[in-house]
Amino acid sequence: MRKIYFILVLNLLTAKAKAQSAESILDEFKSINKGLVNIPCSTGKGNIIANRAMNIFLSNKVGTYLSGDEDLSLYKNSITFNTTKGAFAISHNMRQAKGTDEPVKSFLLIGARANILNSLASSFNDRHFINDFGMLVKKVWMGKTHTYFKPCNTADRTFVSNKQLMDAERYLILSFMETEIKKQQLQFENGLSKMDSADAPDQNLDAAKSIQQKNYYTNLKETANRKFAELQSETLIATNNYTLVATHWTSIGGYVPLLREGFYVAPSFTGNFQKEHLYPFELFITHTRFWESSKSGRFFLKLNTKIFGNNSYHSEALKKVSIVDYKAGGGNDTNYLSSRNLNEVLIGRYNTFFTPMISGSLVFIPKGSHVGISFLVEQHFGKYRALNGTIGLPVVLIDKRGDPALTFEFQVNFFDISNTVQPAIKLQDKTSIGFSIGVPFSKIVY
Repeated sequence: MRKIYFILVLNLLTAKAKAQSAESILDEFKSINKGLVNIPCSTGKGNIIANRAMNIFLSNKVGTYLSGDEDLSLYKNSITFNTTKGAFAISHNMRQAKGTDEPVKSFLLIGARANILNSLASSFNDRHFINDFGMLVKKVWMGKTHTYFKPCNTADRTFVSNKQLMDAERYLILSFMETEIKKQQLQFENGLSKMDSADAPDQNLDAAKSIQQKNYYTNLKETANRKFAELQSETLIATNNYTLVATHWTSIGGYVPLLREGFYVAPSFTGNFQKEHLYPFELFITHTRFWESSKSGRFFLKLNTKIFGNNSYHSEALKKVSIVDYKAGGGNDTNYLSSRNLNEVLIGRYNTFFTPMISGSLVFIPKGSHVGISFLVEQHFGKYRALNGTIGLPVVLIDKRGDPALTFEFQVNFFDISNTVQPAIKLQDKTSIGFSIGVPFSKIVY
């Protein structure tokens, strides 16, 4: 009798939990939808899609520009490579989604960076190796996202605002999700009910079914939450039912070198070469403003301040002299030359120091275009006072879903525009061509 009672209670609890799990998913969606519908449209400002849907929307829009370590990606992983700095970096986002409808507020990124371009050049050109390898750490705080739309017109009842259109679109999405969830639930329950002891011998069938139900509804909730958010984001992108989406974020991070950079420098042509070292650490604070206009396109405005370890080599204070000129100038450190096969050597007074720097950049990608334009200006202070600039041409490649898959940026770099570091050299001789590559991949941290 007790066994029969136990089985009845177990089946009752399982059926109740099953019903609650299925209905709780739809109840959550309906609650989100109700909250968005109740936002007044007369103000022309407010959420028109769920928070997790906006996270996906931003991952699409913000991810169209990924040029360096300090740029933002809302994907789990990203890779950047910049030929001007010779730096290859990979980053991993530590944020784990909590499963609730909330905006991304903050997250931590960790990664690694290495100067692979110098290693390649040193291998082929017999130049100095610069062992630049270390860890990247960055903490990001996201600001509140504001969505602007055409407000309601109470005087013209035939006018439908952006928000009213999105409310209607979301109702259709909710109806679709309800149909799909109930269809999947029915198929699962029918299959589960047909399982008997012959299909699962030598075990407690009721306990096995209970575990299967729990796992099924957990996975169903995760899948449905993602689908509900994706459909809203895709609909907003496809319909342009907004005038402007604006947000901002602030990043604090740094680069910690794990290896020292080594340099062999002679104080003069007649002096002996000595091995010098540098730990090229970095500490930076970056604030970025982002605007996505349904008519014009997207804008990035980035302000950055940084302090980093610098030396005479990176600040162009040392002379790079060919072996022929070194010998002709009286160079006599034959022990150094005989132990290495080099094309050039470094001559001058070597020292290390800290260099503060501030920079500002503006990026514009027109609406419906995969090609934009960028401008960067950076001013250094202290012993190294170079004013540098970059004009870039970012090209965004998308995948079959329309999401950004890769960003190329072709760059024209202007070094020492104010002629404070190398005043004798003309600006055209201090101009170089380079490019950067940014690849976001894996899942979105929505």
